[in-house]
Amino acid sequence: MKGVKGTLTPKRVCPHCGTRKGFYAQSCRKCAPKQAPLLGRKGKAHPAWKGGQEIDRDGYVRTYAPDHPWPRRNGYVRENMRVMELHLGRRLHPDEVVHHKDHNRQNNDLHNLEVKQAAAHSRDHRREDTHQRRRDQAGRFA
Repeated sequence: MKGVKGTLTPKRVCPHCGTRKGFYAQSCRKCAPKQAPLLGRKGKAHPAWKGGQEIDRDGYVRTYAPDHPWPRRNGYVRENMRVMELHLGRRLHPDEVVHHKDHNRQNNDLHNLEVKQAAAHSRDHRREDTHQRRRDQAGRFA
């Protein structure tokens, strides 16, 4: 076994069964210990778990709550909704929205949150933001 073409060097032979193995591998794939897959491991059991909080692209803090009746993608729910639902002792109705009084989407203190009807919420924001929108020469919103 001097490395002649067609023969295996001792570094490429599995010590358990004598078949071919990778150069840096301890043993061949057949003899290697089985590794536990990550599939099905969720929440704290997953090695990439970061505490169950994340900030979505709109700037809201989302918490992991797979038991919530309306979780978003991957079992996350916006934290402002959860705080308000726990305070009210009920789920939010489909036409209700949780409004941040200081407009900071990451400040989910109970004193900063209030429940509004969706129509009234958008009306209030439109009223606040009207002076910031641009108008053309005729005075219409551009």
